[in-house]
Amino acid sequence: MYNIIVCAEDKVKPHCDQILRTVIYKDILDEEPEIAERTYKIAELLGFYVQTDYLLPMMINHLTDSESRNVPHFVKSGLTAFSAVIHHSTKRNPDQLDSFMKKLIELIVSGDFLNNDNAEVLERVLLVTQNLVDAAGKTCKQYQHGLFKILLQLGSIPQMAPHTKRVDECIHVLAENCGIESSQDLFSIELATLLDEMKEQYEDWTKNTPERFIFDMLVRRSFTAVVDYWETILMIIAANVDGNKEYELKMDMLALVEHFLLQKDLHGTIIFYSEIILKMILMPAIQWRAGKPNCSVRRAAIVCTIKLVE
Repeated sequence: MYNIIVCAEDKVKPHCDQILRTVIYKDILDEEPEIAERTYKIAELLGFYVQTDYLLPMMINHLTDSESRNVPHFVKSGLTAFSAVIHHSTKRNPDQLDSFMKKLIELIVSGDFLNNDNAEVLERVLLVTQNLVDAAGKTCKQYQHGLFKILLQLGSIPQMAPHTKRVDECIHVLAENCGIESSQDLFSIELATLLDEMKEQYEDWTKNTPERFIFDMLVRRSFTAVVDYWETILMIIAANVDGNKEYELKMDMLALVEHFLLQKDLHGTIIFYSEIILKMILMPAIQWRAGKPNCSVRRAAIVCTIKLVE
């Protein structure tokens, strides 16, 4: 099949649907690595020879089909094929990917792929995003917020911990493509917008809410830029160490407070806001409540209080 496409080039276009359904989706996750790799190369060839504005809508329809999207194996194979097609899509048709960038970002965000419980599906979403950022190049600037938000969510999901390095590398490439000096600067630039988005629903966060993991990664990686938004950050933390919140959520918020307390560059700001931190966050967490002992939460709050005093 690979050699046939090389010979046929763009004349393979009328047969794309059949090739995708009977060859690529079927074999791209084959247990034999050689077959899987060869099939991935076939998908890359389709992306190279066939116009983007013809192939991508077809594949989007396949991925969003009401029956197919509920089959984890097909979702994994479909996303893997999608990433392969995107990889070389700009080499012969450099302008066509731009017209689909918005749709592709919406597909990743709204297609339940980012909120999938399957770690393998999430890894494929990362692969798609990596290839999209690589292929889009400087065009990424127009879609900086959407792409960064996808990577931020992928990087904050506990199941994606084994792929942290890949997420960080992709964020770095995105920063470069957007003309931003470093990943840290990208975090700082996006901090204000993302915190504004979180203001509408942070009081309703639970231990499983994706935004609470995003918040944790965002403020940790924004370094001293958090100083300009300290009141908003403290307000979000305070709301999520409330006595009615779940144990896991409270513990992670207190871990975040401890992280801030250990940052020397933030000491001046922490001293200025020390009374608020103590009254709004630490004292409520230390307070004993009937029927809700949570000794670990109280212990963590006491540790933070000692560090604050020091």
